Amino acid sequence: MGPILLSSCNLSEPDELVATTPGSQQPRPSRIVVALVVDQLALWHVEERFHTLPENGGFKRLLRESEEFVELRYGHVQTSTAIGHAALFTGLPPRESRVVANEVPDRDHNVHAIVRDERTKLVTAEGIVDRAGASLAVLPNHVETLADALRRQRPEVSIACLSLKDRGAVFACGRTPDAVAWFDVGTNGFVSSNAYGPTMPSLLLPYAVPLIGEEYQATNWTPLDPTWLNRNAPPHPVGQGNFEGLGRGFPHELWKTDRPARAMLATPMGDALLTDATIALLDRLPERQDAFLAVSFSSYDYIHHIFGPDSEEAWDELLRLDGQLARLFDKLDSLYGTNGYSIVLSADHGGPQAPSQGNRCGAEDPFERACGQTIRLHARDLYRIASTAAARAVGPGRWIGAVSEPFVHFSEAAEKLTAAQRTALVAEVSKALSATPGVSLIVDSRNAAAQPCPGYEIDSMSALVCRSTNESTGDLLIVPTPEAFFDTGYVEGEGCNHGSPYRFDRAVPMFVRTTGERVHKLGEAFKPSGRVDPRAYSATLAALLKIGPPAGAEGGEDLSW
Repeated sequence: MGPILLSSCNLSEPDELVATTPGSQQPRPSRIVVALVVDQLALWHVEERFHTLPENGGFKRLLRESEEFVELRYGHVQTSTAIGHAALFTGLPPRESRVVANEVPDRDHNVHAIVRDERTKLVTAEGIVDRAGASLAVLPNHVETLADALRRQRPEVSIACLSLKDRGAVFACGRTPDAVAWFDVGTNGFVSSNAYGPTMPSLLLPYAVPLIGEEYQATNWTPLDPTWLNRNAPPHPVGQGNFEGLGRGFPHELWKTDRPARAMLATPMGDALLTDATIALLDRLPERQDAFLAVSFSSYDYIHHIFGPDSEEAWDELLRLDGQLARLFDKLDSLYGTNGYSIVLSADHGGPQAPSQGNRCGAEDPFERACGQTIRLHARDLYRIASTAAARAVGPGRWIGAVSEPFVHFSEAAEKLTAAQRTALVAEVSKALSATPGVSLIVDSRNAAAQPCPGYEIDSMSALVCRSTNESTGDLLIVPTPEAFFDTGYVEGEGCNHGSPYRFDRAVPMFVRTTGERVHKLGEAFKPSGRVDPRAYSATLAALLKIGPPAGAEGGEDLSW
């Protein structure tokens, strides 16, 4: 059987699978505020690539209609999805949110997602599934998200969030949303958690059914616009991985892969599914009730991880995402009118340039991108180095529990060592890891957590480290050099990863469209007019929602004016 080409994956025919509102319908009397996050959308991508996009695409429209376009710069070392989303929707750095990594080990040293909650179960349209769900249990009880503040101050507002990743959805929606869901590979559909209720929210139907992803996986991925792609993508990219049998170059026969549901994440079909589900959700929102909608696009991140940011796949994804955003904005126009909705778009982190064999950037690169050979850090190698050093320091035994980006976690046995023994353990392991190529700095988290941290206005390495550690994080924080990153494991030895304190990873765009009535004064140049810290995201959304911001975002710049 050959591939089935679906209109949902063909941007020239965007409406065949989507219920739309007739153009003659009057705009809803309510307003909606939309928070968008594009996973791994670095500011350097925006400045260097977005001018190539079509005039009728989503990004150029957003620039034209945005009152503000600024640089949002994160104030922590480890730039990752969970940390970034937590910072955007609470305003807090990892030290205070307790969201210190994407994944953490349990007491048995098995690594799992930081939002995974064994006390909860997944929920599908068919009921509760006997698998661990996700929740915001990682956040301290006193930490309020933007959505929590909204529910407390304006309980009548509808709150809904969607993403392909659980960590891309739960931080945006807080603890009591009307609808929150993410894509689950096991069920090949959107799921939620009984942390939010025993049944799948009705707002998510008809996309909250198992196997909905099959429609988007029965296809080939080929370039949307070969002429545009040939004009912009580098001719010899480096580092593409073969993820789940997708292959290293076009065409990618998604329907032939080993696990199509997982492979779809690293294709634009993931965005197509997410956009279709979002549009269906918009149709089901109460017409006379104000709403807050948060959507996090994840395929951009997966594609950059697996194929690299200079690949044809990364460029094609940019063009296709641009089209999906245009579809979403058109839908908002039809439901709410052009001045009936607001949009704040940013990213959870940036990313590096592609792995290279030679000098590919200038010495004064403003984004601090490294030149030359990329260094991959493998957790198993770091574990071996740390374990050997630990034995030298305190004798035989299992003193290292796990290495999970970006931390070395000591074992329970190590916690029983005397203060002098622990000091020797930290010193010897730190010395050994510091000598590893690609490691810039090793930080004793316990000592760092005992120090007071400066505000976001201080951007030094010591300040970034301080905001990234607390007494419950891993024991040793590993800071990579600019040319190094932890291997993702998606396709070992291939692709790219983020997760560093340098500007290419910490600098992301932030667009603020309040009513669409004013035209951005910077024309078509994608150059930010200023810089803000992560608190600005929630502070601006809060102002648009007519509420006070969550406590962690107080003092953040409000760009809604």
